[in-house]
Parts: sequence; structure tokens; C-alpha cells
Amino acid sequence: LMRLVEVVRGAATDRPSLEAILELTRAMGKVGVVVGNCDGFVGNRVLDPYSYEASFMLEEGALPPQVDG
Repeated sequence: LMRLVEVVRGAATDRPSLEAILELTRAMGKVGVVVGNCDGFVGNRVLDPYSYEASFMLEEGALPPQVDG
């Protein structure tokens, strides 16, 4: 199971609510990550640029071990 939990902070989210949900994620053995309201999950937004670059490298003739290294 995924350890990451995205905590979406809205315009009206107050500090006590944010702290309470982050404490809940810790109690569940999860890692809470505070994010804004936007498209996609934070993991995908972080990973996408690397995936695109790996694809470009392969298209330009790099071998998979060179991309993976």
C-alpha cells in the first residue's frame, strides 16, 4: 500500500485542521504531504519530467542501462 497521503489544503483550511490531519496520517503510519488543489497527484507531477526525459533519451539512441543508471 502507498505510504504517501496527499493532504489538500484549501483556501479556508485552518492551521489546527491541517495539524490534526497530519497527526492522523502519522498515526496511520503514513507520510502526509500538504499540497494545493491542482490537477494530478504530487507523485505523478514529480515523476513526469523524469519519465519524459527518459523517453527522449531512448528516442535519441541511449540504451536502457544508460537511462536507468
